[in-house]
This record gives sequence, structure tokens and C-alpha cells, in this order.
Amino acid sequence: MNAQTLASPNAAQSSSIPAGRLFGHAFLGGAIAAVVNAIIFFGAHAASLSLEAEFQPGTRSALSVVPVIISSIMPALFASIVALFLRKPKAGPTIFAVIAGVFLLLSMGGPASIAGADMGTRVVLALMHLVAGVGIGGMLYRALKG
Repeated sequence: MNAQTLASPNAAQSSSIPAGRLFGHAFLGGAIAAVVNAIIFFGAHAASLSLEAEFQPGTRSALSVVPVIISSIMPALFASIVALFLRKPKAGPTIFAVIAGVFLLLSMGGPASIAGADMGTRVVLALMHLVAGVGIGGMLYRALKG
């Protein structure tokens, strides 16, 4: 222990979290979400769900695993940028959790309103959104919390 730690036990907590740590946690959360979502994808195919919808307007197509993986990792970049702005305030983790929760709820609108999708496809896509949101948000919350 140094003199600063003895004088202020919360000094270590009040310092800013390194950006690399946030990006690392975000990528780890996205990677975990990508693996879990790939398992959900292959499980849905094993259960004979079509996973077909109009992912691009006017064109009905089947979902493949590559967009699932990319869509599980890409939101981590945006979430980590939000977390960068919230790494100093004492209430930063709580504020981040609220923002992440709101974005997760808003993201459920996609699977719920996608054209040409049957109910099974909508449920699988909503589950994938939930996995990505909780995986990325949870890892970043943990990083912010210290």
C-alpha cells in the first residue's frame, strides 16, 4: 500500500478505467455472445426452424451464421464507446446499465416487426438479441464496476 491508498481507500476506485480494458471486456462479451448465438442458430436449424425473413426489404432469405456472429460482436464497439464516457462518474456503472437496458428493449423491436418471419424465427432472433445485450452489457458493467 502506498500513502495515497492509506489516505483515501477509494482512490483506486475513483481513478479512470483504461480504455483498453473497456474495449477488451466489450470484445470478450461480444465473442461470448457470438458463440452462444451460433449455438442457438445451429440449434434452431436442428429443430427445423427456417429462420427465413425479409432481412433486406423485398427479398426473402434465410439467415446464415456469419451475420449472426458479426451482429453479436459489432454492438460491442458502440457499447464500449458509451462506457468510455461513463468511466469516471461514480454512478457510471448504474447509468450504463440503464442505457444498455433501454437499448436492449429497443432492439427487441427488430425481431418483433421483421417482415415475412414466422413466430419461431422471431423468438430465435429475440433470444439472440437478449444474449448479445446481456453478454456485452454485462461484461462492460463488470469492467465499469471494477
